[in-house]
Amino acid sequence: MHPSMLTEEQIALKDSARKLALGEFRDRAARWDREGIYPDENHHRLSELGYLGMTIPGEYGGGMPRWSIAIW
Repeated sequence: MHPSMLTEEQIALKDSARKLALGEFRDRAARWDREGIYPDENHHRLSELGYLGMTIPGEYGGGMPRWSIAIW
């Protein structure tokens, strides 16, 4: 999606996900891939920031249209 078509909320989400990936996961991601692991702390961090609820329908407490998920 072209950046000019994004809402302010979507831009903030995209920027936040990028900052998380580059700041917290980048240096360790290659090792995790090589070892075939997914550290629990990653799951907890993503949950703390609200990313995990994005894929859950709103009626169950989630909160983002499916097309918005593709942005991040």
